[in-house]
Amino acid sequence: MRLYTTSILLLLLFPTCIAYCQDNDSAVNFTASTDNKYLCVGKKEVYLYLEAKGGQMGKRLPFNICLVVDRSGSMEEEERMHHAKQALMYFVDHLNPDDRVSIVMYDHVAELIHGSEPVWDKEDIKRKIRHHIHPRGATNISHGLELGYYEVKSTFSKDHFNRVILVSDGYANQGITDDYMLEAMVRQYAMKDNISLSTFGFGHEFNEVLMHDMAESGGGNYYFVETAAQATQDFDQEFRLLNAVTAKNAIMTVTIPKGLSLSSLYGHRYIQQGDKLYIDLKEVHPSEVNGTMIKFTVSNPQAITDSITFTSTIDYDNADNNTHHRKQLLTTINTSGDGNACQTNVDMATLEKISFYNSNALLDGAMTDVEYGRLEHAQLKIHQAKTMITSLPATSQANPQLQQQAQVINEYDSHLTKHGADTHRVKNLHKRIRHKNHKLRKNKTQQATAQTASGN
Repeated sequence: MRLYTTSILLLLLFPTCIAYCQDNDSAVNFTASTDNKYLCVGKKEVYLYLEAKGGQMGKRLPFNICLVVDRSGSMEEEERMHHAKQALMYFVDHLNPDDRVSIVMYDHVAELIHGSEPVWDKEDIKRKIRHHIHPRGATNISHGLELGYYEVKSTFSKDHFNRVILVSDGYANQGITDDYMLEAMVRQYAMKDNISLSTFGFGHEFNEVLMHDMAESGGGNYYFVETAAQATQDFDQEFRLLNAVTAKNAIMTVTIPKGLSLSSLYGHRYIQQGDKLYIDLKEVHPSEVNGTMIKFTVSNPQAITDSITFTSTIDYDNADNNTHHRKQLLTTINTSGDGNACQTNVDMATLEKISFYNSNALLDGAMTDVEYGRLEHAQLKIHQAKTMITSLPATSQANPQLQQQAQVINEYDSHLTKHGADTHRVKNLHKRIRHKNHKLRKNKTQQATAQTASGN
């Protein structure tokens, strides 16, 4: 994997945090916590929770967006193409003259129907959507993406919101068809060229694992358009997210202390280089909570002396004034031979987050097991996910995030108990549950999307 992104290279060149450490900029509130203040004898795991929360108000950055639209034959079913066009035209209607938009349509090949340019004539753009996009042919997602990324890259600006939006209702069956290779291509553009990707899956036949994973690797959002009439609503949500940004080029960095090794990281995709973990958030939106849970294993107890200190940093550019900011947190846990010290110094808020992220991951794992015919393994994971939550004190179980996660787990368990691994039912169920699980993990709340942008 090529890891040489502009943002991460700049981080490696920055000097040790001095003045940045006490940065009081309000665009991002950065916090860190551990599951316990102590590391007691025999404890093999340590959890670090990082949270980057957007400020109250954001700025509306000009867009540089390419709409990449599937026009394969299946888009004709259930009037998907009609509703997709309506959603695209709704999106265009809300653009500003200083936004840039391009449109690519693809079937077995991709075709540019509107090159990247400022939105000066909305009616002309909508006319092209109405008259040039018609269902036909196969599904060459890779060619559509490549042409879409090319258009955004050709007019790239660090002062714009640079994104590709992919619309599809099927599986990639032309061009690059391997899921991993498609995801790697998206990751490359996100890392090297700083162009993000959001995906919209229409109907019940698209590859939701691929669409979800591409959105995750692309630093964008994943939408399951279950009914065609829902398309405009989902495009409205994407527009609202794009419409207000408090920080851009946001990257969190964690230094792994000696004696520990990375076990798992939940919430975002990451890169590891030596003892450094890099989590690329790209943009932070108003009131949006970007949570990351990191699980470490005590791999070398002899390297740990009296304490362990995590050094966590976030670098970002304030979207309102383009000033660069760095905030650094030092989170220390002490070693102790007193078992009571560990029992009485548990951080319950962090423990609730651990239960949430673990149960969320277990549910994703259960769906994968079902798809590979491992029903017993799936049922075990569901039981573990439930226990993660129900074993907490009643006050913790009342946490709204945990309650919502429990509801999604119970919905999936109930359906699986009633219908088993029936292929057609499971296919539809997994699209719905994966989407709900994704939204919970990414904390895409109405509060974050409904903020009014300043300077709009």
